[in-house]
Amino acid sequence: MPNCCVKCISDSALLTKIHQEENVTRCTYCLTRRVHCIDTTKLAEKLEIFFYGLVEDAGGKKFSEILDYYGVFEQSLEKVEHIVQDAFGEEILDKTFSFNFELDGFKVQWADFKEEIKHGNRFFPRGIIYSSLFSSSKANVDAAVFFQLLEQLKTQVYPQDAFYRARISDSMIDLSKMGCPPKEIATGGRANPVGIPYLYLSDNIETCIAEVRPSNTSKVVVAKFSPIKELVVLDLTSPRKLCSASSFEEEQLSIVLNYLNLLEQLSLDLSRPVSKESSQLEYIPTQFLCEFIKSVPDFSGLMFKSSFSVGNNYVFFNDGDLQAHDACQHEVYETRHRTRLV
Repeated sequence: MPNCCVKCISDSALLTKIHQEENVTRCTYCLTRRVHCIDTTKLAEKLEIFFYGLVEDAGGKKFSEILDYYGVFEQSLEKVEHIVQDAFGEEILDKTFSFNFELDGFKVQWADFKEEIKHGNRFFPRGIIYSSLFSSSKANVDAAVFFQLLEQLKTQVYPQDAFYRARISDSMIDLSKMGCPPKEIATGGRANPVGIPYLYLSDNIETCIAEVRPSNTSKVVVAKFSPIKELVVLDLTSPRKLCSASSFEEEQLSIVLNYLNLLEQLSLDLSRPVSKESSQLEYIPTQFLCEFIKSVPDFSGLMFKSSFSVGNNYVFFNDGDLQAHDACQHEVYETRHRTRLV
C-alpha cells in the first residue's frame, strides 16, 4: 500500500488532514521513516477538487503539472507523477488537461497598473486592479479571496530572532544611527516613498552586505537587530507554496489561481534588482504595494527573497518595533560578477 507523507506536501489544509489520519509509517516517495502519512488512494479524494475548471486537451498538461500551479507538493519532489498514478490509477497518465479560464488576468492588470502609476496617474489611478482590489473592501467577493490568501501568508517574528542591517562606511557608525534615517532626509527606496522611512533588514550578514552593493575593499558596518515584541509580517518568499488552495471552495479556484499568479509577480517585483539610474520610477509600484500592505491590519512589515543571495530581506514599517544590539565592521576582500548576454 503506497503512503504519502507530510514532507512531500506543501498545501497546509492537506497537511492538517494527513495529521488527522494518525498513520505514522515510511513514505513511499521520499522514503522518510516514521513520519505522518496518508494512504495515497485516500489522497485522491482530497485532490479531486483540482479537476475543477479543467478540460481534456491533447495539447494540455498532465494532472501532476496542474498540481504545480496550485503548489500542492514540494517543489523538490520528483515523484509527483507517481503519486498521481497511485492515487487515480494508470489511466490518468494518458490524459492531459487545460484550464477553461484565464490564468494571468490579474498579472496583466498589475502590469498595466504599474505603467499607469509611473507614467500616467500616480495618485488617482484608474486601473481595473486598483478599483477592484487595492481600493475595495473585504466585502467584495473576489477581494475577500485575496485577503484570505494574505491571511495565509502571515508569519510571526519573535524577540529571539536576529536580523541585520549594513551601511558602507570607512569608519565605525554609532549604533543609534544604524536604524532608519530621519523622515526629513529619507530618500525613496524599494519599499518606502520619499520622506517615509522603513527599516530594511536581512536574515543573515552575507545577504545584508550584498544588498548595499559594496565594491572590493569597501568597509561595511553591520548591526544586529531583534524585535522588542512578537510581530506579524507578510511572507512573499514563496506564495504558491505557502498558500493553501484546497482550503477554498472549488468555484473559487479560478480566482485563487489568478491571485497566486499575481502574488508571485509581486514577489518577483520586490526581489528584482533595479539600477540606480532608473530606481526612482521603477520603485513606485513596489512602494505602492508596501503602502497597501501597511494599511492591512496586523502587518508590521513584509519579507521577500533577496536577488543577491540565498537569504531573505525584511521591511519593517516602524523601526521602533526593533532594537539594535551591537555593530561591527567588515571589509570586503572579494566580489564576483556573473554576466549574461542581453
